[in-house]
Amino acid sequence: MRLRKLTSIGCALAGVCLLLTVLVCGAGAVAVHQQVIAPPNLNVQLGNYRMAGYPVTTGGTPPQQYYSIWLFVTTTGAGADAQPIERGEQIMLVPLRRG
Repeated sequence: MRLRKLTSIGCALAGVCLLLTVLVCGAGAVAVHQQVIAPPNLNVQLGNYRMAGYPVTTGGTPPQQYYSIWLFVTTTGAGADAQPIERGEQIMLVPLRRG
C-alpha cells in the first residue's frame, strides 16, 4: 500500500515538472516573439546533428526581423580520404514583432 502511494506521488511530481517545463518554454517563445527578451543565438550539437538558431533582418522597407532555426547533418563519404559533408535545412522562420 505504501509503495502505491509513493508511486502516485512520484507520478504527480513528474506531471507537475512536465507541465512547468511546457509553460516556461511557451512563455519564453512568446517573450521572444513579442521582443520582450532578445532571441538567443543557439548552436547545439548532438552526434552528427547540429541545430543553429539566430535572429536575421531583411533589407526591406521597413526592415523585418525573423528568428531562423536550422538543422544540419554531417555525413562522411566512403573512402580513406573522404571529407565530412554538412548539409542544412531551415526548419523554422518566426517573424518577430516590430518594436
